[in-house]
Amino acid sequence: MAMNSDAAAANSLLSAEAVRTRAQRMLALGLDGRLPHFIIDLSKLDATAELVIAMTRKAYPSLDVPFHSRWRHFF
Repeated sequence: MAMNSDAAAANSLLSAEAVRTRAQRMLALGLDGRLPHFIIDLSKLDATAELVIAMTRKAYPSLDVPFHSRWRHFF
């Protein structure tokens, strides 16, 4: 069964390369102050990373994070 062009275009956004490309574009826009609803403050990056690490270690002390918890972010 052939996909129509809209479905094919939408499916192309699910590749890891497409996710990386769009993430890089969003970061560039944010660093330029061009995101109307978000502000990127790189001075808070270390504190944010520490918070995520602490929460992950609390929820998964062995760091055995279930596969689906990571994978579903791409779909």
